[in-house]
Amino acid sequence: MELRNEIHHLNSLHRLIKMCYTGSPDELAHKLHISKRHLYNVLDELRARGAKIDYSRSSYTFYYTNSFELHLNLQLR
Repeated sequence: MELRNEIHHLNSLHRLIKMCYTGSPDELAHKLHISKRHLYNVLDELRARGAKIDYSRSSYTFYYTNSFELHLNLQLR
């Protein structure tokens, strides 16, 4: 189910960014089992929801530059 996967990717990416533990874009795409291009699409989705995301080349991690919380749930009946 594609919607379920997208929600999983958003939640996983959000958690890793909050922990400042993403690694490089290549490493992060590998951790999420998605392509680098798809990674940037997911980052754009978070940005569309109000996240301000930057990347630290010295720390090799993406991080939020604003206070951002993400709460997504999927319920099927």
